[in-house]
Amino acid sequence: MAISDLTGTVWELNSQVSTLSSAYNWDITCQISYTWDGDDYSRPFERINATTSGRYRITFVPSDQGDWLGYNLSETQWQNETEETLIENIVVSISGGTDATNATLIAWLEANATQVLPEPTVVYDLDNLNLSAGTYTITVKAKATGYADSINSNSISYTILP
Repeated sequence: MAISDLTGTVWELNSQVSTLSSAYNWDITCQISYTWDGDDYSRPFERINATTSGRYRITFVPSDQGDWLGYNLSETQWQNETEETLIENIVVSISGGTDATNATLIAWLEANATQVLPEPTVVYDLDNLNLSAGTYTITVKAKATGYADSINSNSISYTILP
């Protein structure tokens, strides 16, 4: 994938990630959703730090002064700062920052996360059918080359007034 700007992208971080051979301090604005101790959280973050030594090699620094999230190299897992307990299901929604186009950060994300792409949306204008007045039942069936057709969706009624 040829991404040159992270703005507007969403990434699900791998449970284990590779560290970097140099230190970085990236200015990146993002919202991070994650699971900690069985509960779901979502908080704003403003920076990603990468170090070459110490227990935590990658850390996300929050903009709300709460705990940072870090990748503990010795335990090979994501943890929060205070409790040092497992953080899971980390999804990073990037909204900007001066390093949103940083090639090293983009390459690290591409290697250590899966980009979450939006669901495709199909819009069909029923006016194009030139239907006469009456009530019609509409169902949807998904089709794609190389795949079996889906079953019909639940039906809805569509009424055209005279």
